[in-house]
Amino acid sequence: MKDYKEILNEVNEEIASLVFDFLGKTFQTARLKEVPNQTGVEFIEILRNIYEQLEKAIKRIEKHPKHGVLNKQEIKNVDKAKKISRNSIDYIRKHSSNLIKSSKGIIEIRGEKYVPSKVVEIKKITTLDIYENQYVKFMLKNILVRIKLIKDNILNIYGEENEYFKSLVLFENRILRHLKGFFSNISDIQGKKSMSLIFKMSSGYKEVYYYYMMLNID
Repeated sequence: MKDYKEILNEVNEEIASLVFDFLGKTFQTARLKEVPNQTGVEFIEILRNIYEQLEKAIKRIEKHPKHGVLNKQEIKNVDKAKKISRNSIDYIRKHSSNLIKSSKGIIEIRGEKYVPSKVVEIKKITTLDIYENQYVKFMLKNILVRIKLIKDNILNIYGEENEYFKSLVLFENRILRHLKGFFSNISDIQGKKSMSLIFKMSSGYKEVYYYYMMLNID
């Protein structure tokens, strides 16, 4: 955190020394949040300086994403079920019509033996729709919101023939490609948003979080 603050201060000091013709109160209102030491112009310059590294980290996540394992339960014919869930007991109790009389039955009711025709099968499936990937999507969408706000403000005041407008359009399209690609299958994050330890340990994730913090959005 100390290194991050030192780097951010150095970047802000360099950017603050630049003079931009269109820097004014109206443009500065395009920020999502009032934050010290950063204006809309500085956001653009920081994004310009870090975007290539940010995108490399995003692509690293897409190529080697973290995943989780879910237990999925399905009703299956007993002869096709590979791993039977304990929930089969409750299922059989509620669906006694699926019981078939058999001398080899394992269930005895009033002196008669039965076997179930259907049971609950449990399967372990791999999913990419986990908190860490949802958090990355959340960060990318926030960056996109900030870009759109500033881009639209520049358009209204200075038009399309502006180098900063053109830069923001480029970044907007590149981020959208990720959101419409890999992250289109990732759910939006729900509930309280907090950084997982995964961002401190996993390559790609920790870099995205680091660059996101440099943009001073959250």
